[in-house]
Amino acid sequence: MALATLAAQDQPLPADWALAELMFTNDFKLNTSMLRCFPEWRALFRHYYGQQFGPGLRPTAIADQGLPPTVFYQPASVSFGGAFELSLPNIPRAKLAEDLVSQLTPLLEGCTQELKSYSRWLTRNPRGQGSYGAILLLPPALAQSFESPEVQSFRAWVQGCLQDQAWVVMSGRELLDHWQTESTTKLTKTEATSLAQYLRRLGVGIEPDVYFGGKPLEADSALVLFALTEGDSTPPSTTFTLAMLLLHLSMLVATADGEVTPQELERLESYLVSTTHLLAGERLRLQAHLQGLLHSKLSFRGLKSKLQTLEEARKSAIASFLVHLAGIDGEINPSEITILKKLYALLDLEEQTLSHHLQEITGKANLSAPSLPQSDPDPQPRLGSSRPPQYLQPQPTGPTLAFGLNLDLVNVKMTESATASTLLANVFEATVVEAEEPDNNPQDHSQLQATTPQATQPLEPGLAGLDAAHTQLLQLLVQQPEWPRPELVAQVLDSGLLLDGALEILNEVAFECCEEALTEGDDPIEVNLEVGQQLLS
Repeated sequence: MALATLAAQDQPLPADWALAELMFTNDFKLNTSMLRCFPEWRALFRHYYGQQFGPGLRPTAIADQGLPPTVFYQPASVSFGGAFELSLPNIPRAKLAEDLVSQLTPLLEGCTQELKSYSRWLTRNPRGQGSYGAILLLPPALAQSFESPEVQSFRAWVQGCLQDQAWVVMSGRELLDHWQTESTTKLTKTEATSLAQYLRRLGVGIEPDVYFGGKPLEADSALVLFALTEGDSTPPSTTFTLAMLLLHLSMLVATADGEVTPQELERLESYLVSTTHLLAGERLRLQAHLQGLLHSKLSFRGLKSKLQTLEEARKSAIASFLVHLAGIDGEINPSEITILKKLYALLDLEEQTLSHHLQEITGKANLSAPSLPQSDPDPQPRLGSSRPPQYLQPQPTGPTLAFGLNLDLVNVKMTESATASTLLANVFEATVVEAEEPDNNPQDHSQLQATTPQATQPLEPGLAGLDAAHTQLLQLLVQQPEWPRPELVAQVLDSGLLLDGALEILNEVAFECCEEALTEGDDPIEVNLEVGQQLLS
């Protein structure tokens, strides 16, 4: 009767009526996957139905067939008190043309396929609907409609934070209080990954971000939320990783005397804007990262291993940039010299090189500086401190060792071949050359192999219906029966995949081909080697 009424009024068929027509008049059966998440499945059908057919399909009236004047319904339960009689209008019958039905069937199948991973996740988490984990598996078009009240509250809070500004700096404690109902002091790697994924869904970035080499969030650390733009790639490019490293080194120098001068901050911000080797989204992330560094206590931890992989020309360019940054405010004080000494040592540059660089802009080469107290090996400003730590403040006694600079000379030097933009261009262009030229250095090659256990040649794409990236992950997984989660996360990031999503896809293929899961567990991740070998064969 609904189809006949719509046809008589020349009205389009709403999505729910179209779904009912298919389900009850075309031998369409709901499978277990659909029933498990029927509200989400129906909502996705509505979404795509509206996208494809606009207001809706139009049923066709059958001119020579009218509706019966009366229909009867006899309920099975006697509590209804007997049969119902319903009078119908005198209008022709109607139906959906066969070609329209044929257009709707692929739509239903597509919705089922798109929610397959979500449906399987619900089998393992039957009460997980509306949680962060569930939302991340739903298509973006549905996500906000099925959020739990807790997730909705967090989303509203995040959007409110960035309502009138490009970024906001806050404590980890503040975000954790909104992210989780239970109090915690830090996130695990898995939880930090979910946080970054969910924020990305909202068009919001976070620094530090585990996808870009950052540590999982802790309550006593500072973080930055910022609006994402196009070009914020995952995983990070080589040039972006290098720029992050240089920014960290620059902040060590800039904060050596306990504060960042306006000139130093202006130089760093200018560097971020002028770095043409990065995408706009990467430059924006660097700016957010800079804001986070300004509110964090920095350390030298992990720098040695990162710097040792750089070639000599790049190390020299970085060193020269750091010296110019230290002198941009017209003075290089003992604290800055001490930091420069440590950084030059990490760059495998001798103290004579530092003397030479200093002499270029000061005309002096005295590197003497007060020694640091043994109790604190990292001379960095403390988080939240309004004044520099005591050991970073100028000593009241003894001759001053700060270099007074000729600002005209500094400005000239800054505009010569050793300017920041030229130095950085040399660094980033070296990266491009490395990517194009084959690596014939056996030592470097062994270091590369060390980061990828049992590295093997990638398989041809198409195995078991997988693309090249998922095929390589499958090949990696079957090399051992158990994997620590952090190790797999690192491997997957290199290929541009997200671990949980990639494992879901592999498990779907495994269920279809072998009726068993390929992996189980969260940390460690256990691999069914038998299933893996079947997929490979």
